[in-house]
Amino acid sequence: MDAAVNGPRSRALLLVGHGSHLNASSSAPVYEHAARLRASGLFDEVAEAFWKEEPSLRDALSLLESDDIWVVPFFLAEGYFTRTVVPRELGLNDPHWLPPEKRVFYCSPVGAHPAMPDLVLRRALDLTHARSFAPEETALIIIGHGTSRSRTSGDTVYQLVETLRARDRFARVECGFLDEAPTISEVLETVTARNVVLVPFFMAEGWHAGATIPADLELTGEQTRRGEQTIWYAPPVGTLPDVADLVLLAVQDAILTAGNEPGIAEAARPGEPSPMDIRSARRSFLAWVDEAGPDGRSFLQIHLRRDVEGGYRVVHRSDRDRLPEQLAQVDGPEAILDVVRTSAAGEYRPLRFAPTLRDGWELNSLDATGLWRAVSLLYPAAALFRALGDAGAVTVTSWEDWAARQTGIYERLGELDAETLDEVVQQCCGSCLRSRFWRARHEPVPPVPDSGDILSSRELPGSGRQPLIVPCPEPCTWFGSLARESLDRKPLRGTLIVVDRD
Repeated sequence: MDAAVNGPRSRALLLVGHGSHLNASSSAPVYEHAARLRASGLFDEVAEAFWKEEPSLRDALSLLESDDIWVVPFFLAEGYFTRTVVPRELGLNDPHWLPPEKRVFYCSPVGAHPAMPDLVLRRALDLTHARSFAPEETALIIIGHGTSRSRTSGDTVYQLVETLRARDRFARVECGFLDEAPTISEVLETVTARNVVLVPFFMAEGWHAGATIPADLELTGEQTRRGEQTIWYAPPVGTLPDVADLVLLAVQDAILTAGNEPGIAEAARPGEPSPMDIRSARRSFLAWVDEAGPDGRSFLQIHLRRDVEGGYRVVHRSDRDRLPEQLAQVDGPEAILDVVRTSAAGEYRPLRFAPTLRDGWELNSLDATGLWRAVSLLYPAAALFRALGDAGAVTVTSWEDWAARQTGIYERLGELDAETLDEVVQQCCGSCLRSRFWRARHEPVPPVPDSGDILSSRELPGSGRQPLIVPCPEPCTWFGSLARESLDRKPLRGTLIVVDRD
């Protein structure tokens, strides 16, 4: 999508979610809304990025080719994540290697939009209509997360409750929280209505909405009877299709706030020229595949080949010699998400670079754009960092510097001793297909990085025959979770196993 010189500025939308190390439900709405917005054709690119899974926040802006980027936090309130974590991890306040001509709009979170109360009310009313009980005789309880780190998180829920009370559709409207008072259980004890509707003010049916809340409240599904009272548990607000419209409204508000034409932000994100940006990396990667001819290329756990008709075929490395009729056909690059997010054993794969990609599938008849999208979903940022590694242009962040910039539950990571840190490296990085370029200060820096390409030693363009390395320039959140577990003196789990639920 190379823009013409002096032509119209290209536009990208980046949806930023929390994500999870534990289940795919947390990020599912982000992908679903991104797909809706991609189909609208309003943006040249629509991408997703997450704090707790891949694609990661640290790489997100570097992977977009567009001139102007709107970042919309897929969160329900202004708070710790939208004001601290997301800007920090995107590097919005620090010089970065993005070309200086790029501009970034940082929008308000979706849940803070004035239209959100309408969606919450619709979610609750849809349930009363479907189950045929009167909202006028029903109590509505909004479930918020709450946090001691940011007062505004709870404030958003209280403001929502006041708005819904003013609509006067339910007999009573209250709120309860997970991590602050009043708790959901405490509020439920005060409600005497025969029907109670619980609406999770969450963006996704992740760990809390899908597991901890039902378990804590002993819910039996959508409907739970307790004597004369029936409790109805609605899906989270963020799963409503209309939330995609709020994303567009957040973009529109950002444009109006800037007071300029679309694509011109008040302050451009600072940047430094790079010898290898994402456009150059894309061209280099596609040329690398084309130059291989009918044999194709193996890249980490996949094999890519251009067929005689000019289309591209992508399969698992172990399936490179199997016939199409022997493999399950994947219907387009977006559908590859169904492959990459679970292993052959059905386990969730938040880390795309874990060597657990299942086999038995095929993507074929892809054009160059489709191939690039498929590779980007299979291995986010891999082609870019491969090219940067080849050019000797990887910007590396040490463990100490990475730990120093962490906040919240990770702010004590710098206290980890060298011996335990080495254990975490072995636990986490030993099973990652990337090559660890970052080091702790107590570690010697080898003249040649340890090969992260466990599975391939193909030729790199312009560099002769050498191991195909995908650099890892700084610790990931997966590593941070394991390090925090060790710091809290909990026993380290097996390779690539995490118990952090934040």
